[in-house]
Amino acid sequence: MLNKIKEMLPVIINNIPQLVFWKDKDSVFMGCNKKFADSLGLASPEDIIGKTDYDVTDTENAEDFIEADKQVMTEKNPIYKHRQTYKNADGEQLWFNINKVPLCDDDGDIIGVLGTMEDITEQVDLEEKLRKNNIKYKSLIESTNTAYIILNEDLEIMETNKIFLKLIASENLYECLGKSINLWIAPKDAEKVEKSFTNLINGKPINDLEIHIITDKNDIVCVSLNANIIENGDTKIFCLIRNIAARKTIESEKYIREEKKRDRLRQNILNLRNHIQDERE
Repeated sequence: MLNKIKEMLPVIINNIPQLVFWKDKDSVFMGCNKKFADSLGLASPEDIIGKTDYDVTDTENAEDFIEADKQVMTEKNPIYKHRQTYKNADGEQLWFNINKVPLCDDDGDIIGVLGTMEDITEQVDLEEKLRKNNIKYKSLIESTNTAYIILNEDLEIMETNKIFLKLIASENLYECLGKSINLWIAPKDAEKVEKSFTNLINGKPINDLEIHIITDKNDIVCVSLNANIIENGDTKIFCLIRNIAARKTIESEKYIREEKKRDRLRQNILNLRNHIQDERE
């Protein structure tokens, strides 16, 4: 049974998706799995034995890897998901999540370090594309003079722009971060906003919701709120907020003018009726 386990161990190591290696106390490679050997262009895992990081990568990376080895062995603390670049056999620069743990003998004495590497190049490239897209999108929003906020599921502000700060008459970004958006919602609209965000979490976007916010100077401003869920690891809520106070003022003035026209029309009709009535008498 023990022999079968020993026979299976290389098979297991060579079939796991991560690159695996182990070194002695001097950071000299003692072995690796086939995927690690392939990444370095080696014919077999045995070819790594006796080499150091200086033999398989550039000087800067080698120094970083060896320093990490020393830290793990000296402090006896593992390193998990350390993100670092690494050149493969073709000279291609890749990104890896690197894990390192102390390698101990049966007596618990440290005899080296065991490491795994997971290729996350596609993930890093995607994150960079998303970052660049976010910059472009936010720049576009800024150009339209529209406020935006990003909330977590507890409706706490995680990110915002200067236009929102101006809208709520705040001068300090850090006084807003981590606080609930409900702090600025007018009490009369609190129930409507709560219901809208509940529906949003359940998949119904918020479109042109007219609400009132109370600024830090206790002024009341009428705004239009649009919000939707964005997914980037964690669930976040992206909100666009437009000040529609001027529009509401124009609409109100237009309504008053139209009402005055209707009043004059009603008065003219009444005068005409009275005139006709007088002629009949």
